[in-house]
Amino acid sequence: MSTTYVEHQNITVPDLDAAITTLLALFPSWQLRCRRQERIIPTFSDKAFTLDWAHVGDDNSYIALQAPADGDAFIPNPQPYFNHLGLVVTDLAQCLKSAARLKLVTKESPAHPARKRAYIKVSEGLMLEVIQYLSDDPAQRHSYRA
Repeated sequence: MSTTYVEHQNITVPDLDAAITTLLALFPSWQLRCRRQERIIPTFSDKAFTLDWAHVGDDNSYIALQAPADGDAFIPNPQPYFNHLGLVVTDLAQCLKSAARLKLVTKESPAHPARKRAYIKVSEGLMLEVIQYLSDDPAQRHSYRA
């Protein structure tokens, strides 16, 4: 049987170093899988540009971060429809403690019997919804009743 899951989300950020540092501080089990700078021609363009990119995550999933390099003004999607990325953690309180230490903007969601959630603004253009499930029962986890 095949399982489908989200492997990565690709996001353009204005400050790649800050985004990497913040994600690694928020999620200690993650690592910097790869970081490169390369000259590329995007899929839907014929203009080459230099891109600084990194993959931050674990062996199963990651966030692909990218930023224009060397003053190159190209941004693949200057007005993205990306709203936030949802990540499951085992200890939301520890994650929020790290966010406070980093002076990040956070907003906790109303109480729910099967989960705790908070939104964390990592950088301009990168908002996370961080979720800690309190139940293994999918019916409780995905209940939309408070």
